[in-house]
Amino acid sequence: MELEDVASKDIIPAEEMKCDSFDDLLVNLKKNDLAIEKIRSEAAAEGKKLRYVADFDSGKAVTGLQAVDESHPAYYLDGMDNIVLLYTQRYADQPLVVKGAGAGKEVTASGVFADVMRLANV
Repeated sequence: MELEDVASKDIIPAEEMKCDSFDDLLVNLKKNDLAIEKIRSEAAAEGKKLRYVADFDSGKAVTGLQAVDESHPAYYLDGMDNIVLLYTQRYADQPLVVKGAGAGKEVTASGVFADVMRLANV
């Protein structure tokens, strides 16, 4: 799967991310502060927290901001923690949860892969 195969629900409009300078980018990001704060406060009023989530199902990947409640394992993430929920035939109703400190995309991906392979070989 390539990056362009992943559907993304952008938090900030794509046209505002295309800038000539870092200073222009900061100006555009500040324009979105109120909209993002509104999303956050609405989620908090419902007892939810915002999490950036990636879903992979039936060969399709989607990423984006989601409001999750206490029933979702991502609700309890702290700081830079990452979590992977694995739904399989054996874990159809309740996922296998792999949670740990985040260390960047490459290290995190290789660590999760190594953990899954280790579990598969038990």
